[in-house]
Amino acid sequence: MERSLDPPPLNRRRNVNGPVAAFGPPGSSGELNVSVIVSPVPIDFSIEAFGGPEEVGEAIVRKITASSRRPDVKGTLIKSNLREDDVKKVKYYVLEFMVESPLFRRYNVAVCCARGGRLFSADTRIGMAYAQTRLLQDCRFF
Repeated sequence: MERSLDPPPLNRRRNVNGPVAAFGPPGSSGELNVSVIVSPVPIDFSIEAFGGPEEVGEAIVRKITASSRRPDVKGTLIKSNLREDDVKKVKYYVLEFMVESPLFRRYNVAVCCARGGRLFSADTRIGMAYAQTRLLQDCRFF
């Protein structure tokens, strides 16, 4: 299934849990993309309410693989970290995981935090063929 990464029409009601921004090659399947999701949460919400970074990472991987409804889609949490910004008093979960099937292999890095009544999530997704090129050699994700 191909989905455009172009923004939706202005007259359509926005889904608060859908991406507020997505970047990737126009007309592509989303194999290579960066997306940002902002969801409302209670003002005093803390990211730790979901559990620790590993628990949250495992839950996200399970949710992604279950949503595909295909038994051949597998997910693996590679790494999960907690980063803290002591100045802004914000905790970030950095999750690195793989989703694969006989048809694709995708590498993901997601960064999540809660602040000011909003849950922010930024996800970078790339196909493994691309991930094994210079991109991962030149860049370090958190």
